[in-house]
Amino acid sequence: MDSAGGLKGKGVLITGASSGLGAHFAKLCARHGANVIIGARRRSRLEALAKELPGLGAAGVMALDLDVTQEASVVAAFESAAADGAAIDVVVNNAGIGGEASALDMTLADYDAVMNTNLR
Repeated sequence: MDSAGGLKGKGVLITGASSGLGAHFAKLCARHGANVIIGARRRSRLEALAKELPGLGAAGVMALDLDVTQEASVVAAFESAAADGAAIDVVVNNAGIGGEASALDMTLADYDAVMNTNLR
């Protein structure tokens, strides 16, 4: 097993991959020869990342529109990957947001948005 836990040729789906840690995880998986499946809401950023990953060593790359707060979007992403023949061996559930206010000062709507994105 290699230092990345044997990612070579494995299908790795990374949510929230359009920036930050998600993009970092995608690049790391690419460097270890994974088939990298990236998903997020910001399509233009996903496309830019998708162009970069083959040069880092990704065995394959797929970019999916994905909003983890919407069940239909999650189902559609998995169905799209399956229809394209992409096996998913690992899911990096990275999508997340932070609130502008402290937890004590957050509105209920903001709290719900954070919880629906980060936990649900």
